Amino acid sequence: MKLLNFQDKWIPREHIDIPLTKEQFGALCDGFDPGWEARYSTMALGGGWFYVYRSGFLLEKFRYEKGTDGLYHLVEFFYKKKAYNPTVPLSPDALSYFVGYAMYEGNYQPSLRDLAVQYIQIMKKGEL
Repeated sequence: MKLLNFQDKWIPREHIDIPLTKEQFGALCDGFDPGWEARYSTMALGGGWFYVYRSGFLLEKFRYEKGTDGLYHLVEFFYKKKAYNPTVPLSPDALSYFVGYAMYEGNYQPSLRDLAVQYIQIMKKGEL
């Protein structure tokens, strides 16, 4: 697969932590095969880094680290300006492609969907 915007600059983005259990982190590392209904997907490239892509375009990258509490915590989040819809304003409350599509569509086993639903509820309440 050729990634069309590979050399574009990554831009840091505000985010909230979405902690994962060992099993959930393992599911995220395994990823899933995107299909017609789930065209956004992630790929793990080691060191805790994950990339979200669709149709040959990198959209986001983020990194997880294992915390002292035994959970994996989201510590860094970046996006590519050219990959985002220019009509949607970027703000901390905008849902990421990862949460809004890949996680929410329930493609990961064990399910990460519940985490995505919690994240969406937090964002709607404006608790960020």
